Amino acid sequence: HKHKNYWRRRTNDPTTNRKSTRDGKKLETKEMKTKPLTSLLALTFLFLFSGSVFGGEKETIISKNDADSIFSLTMDEWNANSTKMLNPLGWTTKVLPLETGNGIVSFDEKTQMGLMVQPLFPGRTNPPTMLLVHTFYPDGFLPEFTNEVKKSIEEAAQKDLGSGYSITFSYKGMPPLKGVEMTIMKNNQ
Repeated sequence: HKHKNYWRRRTNDPTTNRKSTRDGKKLETKEMKTKPLTSLLALTFLFLFSGSVFGGEKETIISKNDADSIFSLTMDEWNANSTKMLNPLGWTTKVLPLETGNGIVSFDEKTQMGLMVQPLFPGRTNPPTMLLVHTFYPDGFLPEFTNEVKKSIEEAAQKDLGSGYSITFSYKGMPPLKGVEMTIMKNNQ
């Protein structure tokens, strides 16, 4: 049976996380394509707790490779993999089924900090038009969100992503929580 032979000829290559055919060609796997979904949560937490937000050492807020991968997914791919995501800090994580694609919400009861990651898809088979990352903190946790701070964060994120993306940050209040919303859009979509 030709399908059996095809699958038998493929071998795992642990050094590249790709499958190879007998002729040596590399094949991208779904695991590779969706790995950035989990790393987005991890990167967001680096962003939340690193000095890149309000001074201190600069760290990558979100990498161009991760953004490219996320913006290459369809809603169906995102939704299927969103149910497998875990928060790297062990926070409670829930999936919010939405018409524009699942939102991933993480919340820590102890610290009252929260995070929501939500790509917005125009249809089931299309890539997202934008990616929203909301972070929420208890009142008094964040320093004043001045225009200078906002500009500094946007410039750092824009440098990380390059000219293929536009990024904005805004301050959000949802009493008793306050937070920052990051919006990423791919240019020339």
